[in-house]
Amino acid sequence: MLVGDRDLAFAYLMMGFQGDKIVGEQSGGVNNYPWGSPGYLTVIMSDDPHNQMRPLVLKLRYYLNQFIVSYQKEFNSKFSLDDFDNKFLKNKPLVDFVLFFHSNFFYIYDLYVSRKGKYLQDDFSKLRGLDVFLNLSLIIDEVLKEVYIKNNGKLEDQHSIYTSIRWLCDIRTWMNKNDSKIYWHQQLKINDTDPDIVVPILLRKSDTYNGNPIRNEVFTLSIAYKFRNYGAHNIRQQTIVVTNYEEIIKNLLYSLFLSIENL
Repeated sequence: MLVGDRDLAFAYLMMGFQGDKIVGEQSGGVNNYPWGSPGYLTVIMSDDPHNQMRPLVLKLRYYLNQFIVSYQKEFNSKFSLDDFDNKFLKNKPLVDFVLFFHSNFFYIYDLYVSRKGKYLQDDFSKLRGLDVFLNLSLIIDEVLKEVYIKNNGKLEDQHSIYTSIRWLCDIRTWMNKNDSKIYWHQQLKINDTDPDIVVPILLRKSDTYNGNPIRNEVFTLSIAYKFRNYGAHNIRQQTIVVTNYEEIIKNLLYSLFLSIENL
């Protein structure tokens, strides 16, 4: 981690955590293994003093909290870093999602530090950015499934992020299912339109439906929906991936916070 080899670092981290689980099972949970192991504390970005990577984790947490503070202002929310810890990072059944989030957020942080907030405009960066957007959207998708199961007992047949977002917007009265379906498919044509065209509309958050303003929650979750589907099926380069990289990252994290807040 310290020398920047993130992929190898997280591979070793996951291998170590699997070993700690075996130690915990064979020792009867001595020292609260694996949940009290230094490796697990790093996985969940814990600021516990027993975390040997605490100095690095504190930097990640500070950067993450900047997004949370911005989220609080935009959505008039009391969601906090402690909530992110307790509902997501420390949620033991979600440890695989947490590890995947940590590895991707580490990349986002590392790029921010190395580029001083200036994202490269080259063609490879368009592909790499699209990959990061997809990964964040996959995490959002899985968390939304957990939210749906918590409230409905099981997933619907052919369940997708489309199902989850329309359901969440409906129960939170952000936009009912019928309106969101018409808005996405008839007004936005979200599935048939490239990100370069549809995402700027969503980022502006000023579009209306039937003459009425649309909630910011709907715009934000729609961005996650677009990149979840587009990134899974396309590698066609999109300019907005680099020109609006930071803003898209922010809104994808907002979508994750919205999902976790309802978990």
